[in-house]
Amino acid sequence: MQTTELKFAASGGTPTPFPLSPAQVASGLGACPGLIGITPEQLARAIAHSEQQLLSPGSTIFEKGDVADRLYLILAGTVEIVIGSHQSQLGRHQLFGASAVVGHARYGAQARAVEETVVLVIHQADIRILTAVDKRLETWAYERLLGLSRPDREDPKKKSGRDPHWSELGGWLLTLFLPALILWWAPSHGVKAEIALFLAIACATVLMWLFNLVDEFIPGVFAVVAVMALGLAPPNVALSGFMSDGFFMAMGVLALGVLIVSSGLSYRILLLLLKHFPDRQPWHNLGLMLIGLMLTPVVPVTNGRVALVKPLLQDLIAALHLAERGRAATLLASSAFGGVTILSAVILSSKSSNFVVYGLLPEQLRDQYQWLGWLSVAAVNGAILLFCHAALSIILFRNDERPTVMRDAVEIQLRVLGPLSSQEWGAIAGTLIFTLGVLTESIHKIKTPWLGMGLLFSFLVLRLIDKEEFRKRIDWALLIYLATLVGFGATFSYLGMDRWVSMRLGVLGTVLHENQLLFFLLLSLGMMAIRLVLPMSPAIAIAATILMPMADAQGISSWVVGFAILNLGEMWFFPFQSTQYLQLRDMPDGAPFFDEWRFLLFNGIMNLLKIAALYLSIPYWRMIGLL
Repeated sequence: MQTTELKFAASGGTPTPFPLSPAQVASGLGACPGLIGITPEQLARAIAHSEQQLLSPGSTIFEKGDVADRLYLILAGTVEIVIGSHQSQLGRHQLFGASAVVGHARYGAQARAVEETVVLVIHQADIRILTAVDKRLETWAYERLLGLSRPDREDPKKKSGRDPHWSELGGWLLTLFLPALILWWAPSHGVKAEIALFLAIACATVLMWLFNLVDEFIPGVFAVVAVMALGLAPPNVALSGFMSDGFFMAMGVLALGVLIVSSGLSYRILLLLLKHFPDRQPWHNLGLMLIGLMLTPVVPVTNGRVALVKPLLQDLIAALHLAERGRAATLLASSAFGGVTILSAVILSSKSSNFVVYGLLPEQLRDQYQWLGWLSVAAVNGAILLFCHAALSIILFRNDERPTVMRDAVEIQLRVLGPLSSQEWGAIAGTLIFTLGVLTESIHKIKTPWLGMGLLFSFLVLRLIDKEEFRKRIDWALLIYLATLVGFGATFSYLGMDRWVSMRLGVLGTVLHENQLLFFLLLSLGMMAIRLVLPMSPAIAIAATILMPMADAQGISSWVVGFAILNLGEMWFFPFQSTQYLQLRDMPDGAPFFDEWRFLLFNGIMNLLKIAALYLSIPYWRMIGLL
């Protein structure tokens, strides 16, 4: 929040206080009819870069024909709007500048101060935040523009159908041709009919993932439907993912994540960190990374966590007035991205692939590797990664920028948010109950999945999550994807495919048994190659489905192999390999707000350190008997 004086009043009388206090600004925003329906969180975001302006009587705010890029809220005084011969006056808590809201290039009127006036200026980028949440502001704007009818806008969803592309056409042709080739080849090589059919289904599924022909969860649905339609496995095997602990755990944790986001609790935490943390770069980066780390256990979708921290990152870079694409801004981007990704394999509930690996563990081991058990054996690896991230950040992003937090802006945003809402209290209580429940599972004997489902039931009963949010905001596609992958893996074992593959990869099994160091090297190289052609989740699922049963057959902990696959499957060197990075980088003008080359260099070195962290974890795993 900035304060700018255009002109000082020279008239007599009591001068208008300037700038207004945070309480007065927050009160003015709350009393504005045009902003009714906008959540406190979004309103707080939208005013992060706004500014107060003090106008003297008669001063012009904008002329007819000026570029329409600002919306104004009157905090004190009176403004006159002149359209031709028509004049009207607006007072406290009223908006003007409607042309900027509806996307007109120029103002269609003149605005000038009648008396000493204080206005809050909201810029174009922040207007989009307001209109994205609630369309009533646009309705107000059209009503203000002399009753002009709302113009028809092209619905981008109507353009969602993709134009035919040669790569897509080639992908569909391969999806039809290669499975048929497998079915033709199999009988002449002594492959059983059931295994040949499964290989054909698996080939079609992988190709749909590889060429991104459909949404990520649809190939899994195809695989399960095909398996059941051809009678390759009974329903209790093919649909076992929908009955798995991982499925219900993910559903409960997704509900908690929805509440944390929709309540505005995450944004309040950022503002509190800005208010109370020391005003120095290391603390800003630590605060942003801590937010990502805190979100990791409760938002089990990495893209979801990126979506949460990206606006916070942009707000923080703007609030600190950092140089665009400078080292300080890139360091913040790296801290935000690292916070939501670096412990993804360490915390069981952080992503769907973890639940896939968990579902592929032998049934007798699943109780041992629930939330806290998983964390205890992965903690050393996580600590090594955090240390490497911090050390590399200091080396690559050293800079001399001196950012400054605008404390008054933070105070106004906190006042706009107001006291903790019932939803926020519910999110806090849910997080505490879930965390304490996981830590004390040995006492109350309630497994983590049912603890999460109990929270979901409570949120619905208390109406903290309503039916509409339950339908739209819980990622049902993710849950279906998770369940179908687990069922596909169960079918893989049911048909004896694990033994069939193990026989053909006998050398790799021998290496796993006799030389784990060489095995991890070969696995690292193999996962790098696979990730060049497959997205992260399918690559992890396929590798885990093949290699984890092989580990069991060789007397090696399948958890260690699954954990290594999770870590290595996250590695990426090119932007197209990571939807999470593309999501972070995407900006309306097409240019990222950080130095992309330095960010990618940092990420590439961290990938190599991730392999080193696996090797450094081996002594600990041997000490506790996993290797």
